[in-house]
Amino acid sequence: MKLFGQMGIRGHYGIFAAWKATDVASETAGVTRREAEVLAALGKRLTNAEIAAQLYLSERTVESHVSSLLRKLGAPNRLALGEHASTRPSAAVIPLPAPLELLADPDSYCGRSAERELLRNLWRKATEGVCRVGIVSGEAGIGKSRLVAELANEVHAAGGRVLFGADFEDVQRPYEPFVQAIVTDAATLNDGELLARAGASAEAVARVVPDLAPRLGVAGDALIFDAASAVTDSYAGLRAYFQRAAEAQPLLLVFEDVHWATTTTLGALHYLAAVGGRSPLLVVLTARDTAPDAHDALSSFLGDLSRVPAVERVPLRGLDHQAVADLIEVLGGNADPVAIAAETGGNPLFVREVASAEGETGGSLTALLTRRNLLVDRPTSAVLDVGAALGAEFDAQLVARILDRPLVEVIESLDAGETAGLVARAPASATRFAFMHALFRSVRYNAIPNARRLSLHQQITHALAPLDGDDRVVPELARHAAIAAPLGGAATALDYSIRAATLAEQALAFDEAASHYQRALEVADLLDPPDPHARLGVSIRLGEVMQGGGEPGYATVLADAARVARQLGDAHALAEVGWAMVKYGGPRHPSRDAEFVAIAQEALRELGPAPTAARARTLAAASE
Repeated sequence: MKLFGQMGIRGHYGIFAAWKATDVASETAGVTRREAEVLAALGKRLTNAEIAAQLYLSERTVESHVSSLLRKLGAPNRLALGEHASTRPSAAVIPLPAPLELLADPDSYCGRSAERELLRNLWRKATEGVCRVGIVSGEAGIGKSRLVAELANEVHAAGGRVLFGADFEDVQRPYEPFVQAIVTDAATLNDGELLARAGASAEAVARVVPDLAPRLGVAGDALIFDAASAVTDSYAGLRAYFQRAAEAQPLLLVFEDVHWATTTTLGALHYLAAVGGRSPLLVVLTARDTAPDAHDALSSFLGDLSRVPAVERVPLRGLDHQAVADLIEVLGGNADPVAIAAETGGNPLFVREVASAEGETGGSLTALLTRRNLLVDRPTSAVLDVGAALGAEFDAQLVARILDRPLVEVIESLDAGETAGLVARAPASATRFAFMHALFRSVRYNAIPNARRLSLHQQITHALAPLDGDDRVVPELARHAAIAAPLGGAATALDYSIRAATLAEQALAFDEAASHYQRALEVADLLDPPDPHARLGVSIRLGEVMQGGGEPGYATVLADAARVARQLGDAHALAEVGWAMVKYGGPRHPSRDAEFVAIAQEALRELGPAPTAARARTLAAASE
């Protein structure tokens, strides 16, 4: 298939020649992730049987990959492939990100010619050296991810770099897609290259991705006195990082499911789009812009971005009758495309499910999925329930620990779920699985009785607890523990929520921190016996981060906290209220703010003359 005109994208845009430093990079363009793994194995002189065992593939599949490599690399035989693999630099093949590789299949793609050309045009413009942003929007199942995956596959085959990140439902991790993309990119760089990539923004990058702090030479947490400026510095640091990445190699940055993005993530995306820059960078976002996933923050974000000249919306509607007919043919069906189009509104996911329902009639996709879920056996059903409670993507090893079942049995159940069209194995992984679509997970999860759902989240909390030293796991632990708190363990859930909030606050993700503190307040109400001092501490921290994020309601929260501190006779808590009022800027001159002065003076009286840290901090703030 010819892309981007007769000359092809590589010939049409000279910018590719500027960064194409080695023949090896061009020779391996278009090699998929799995093919790159097979190629590396060939370099070790492994047999097909040995490769199949190592990569969890059938020998026939290995043979297919070898044939594809012979064709793509122009090698005369298997021995030549082995020589090529052993002599090429290990970083020559940077594969397409797994979620995109899983979806991309040009031979089976139907319709969307106009939308595909819009995205190709955006990539053309980006490769001319000006940052562009595309927003692919539409209802669930309409084909946003598949459309973007096909673009990514074309860009990758033509020699461009593709980085990927995604937001997840119910996961309150700030900057989540940025973190995923940077971690992936950093893994391909040595320390010197990473430092050059981060540049003067090393501190901001380390704040967003703390795991990279040692490699970036960033240590310690500086006090933040101007929260708004510090947040903007983080946004600017992310923009600069990806600009430098694009200068090294034209870059397609794919961020999926921004309807689930946190407020801080949306702010960083808005900054990236609005400020832009002179670099060959295309950012493509996908978002559900219809109920029930649309919300005020998302609508405001999409509306604001639509007014930025470098941004183009690519709304997706249902497939037309011809595209529906083509899709049914690809599926090997013989259903009436007109009837299917009318029943599904041309939604590709619905078309696939209804067309493959083998005579089932009646109702929605939800009804079809419910019937399909009922067809799996009890062990498979138990595995899928745990997977649904974990999220859209999960690891079979964790499921095995939760159910106390052998891993091989769990994988067999997931294979049965894959046969039923409910889940799929992630590329290049023996144990990672994902639901075929977020809707599939939602149907499964919503069908779990409430008592069992609480029990599952409690089991997940216990299984994840040994990993609580990993900062990336803490927000997940907080979510599962809070949901399970009515069954007990409220004190543990409170601790996890506070830790998750603290991590978000350290990243200056104040809205996410506030969400964790609000959940902590809900959990604190379940403590038995009640602990008013613990609840008061959470309230103060909530007011503190609300003030840092510019939420006007912070004053009421802190005023209520001061009242409770007085009732409890807690002078230290009263001093903490005063500090919370000024920690992230607060009044420009605290000593002239009547409300702060009143609280500070009262706290100092109650603290007494002893030289404590609380007294010293209150005096310092009051003296400004």
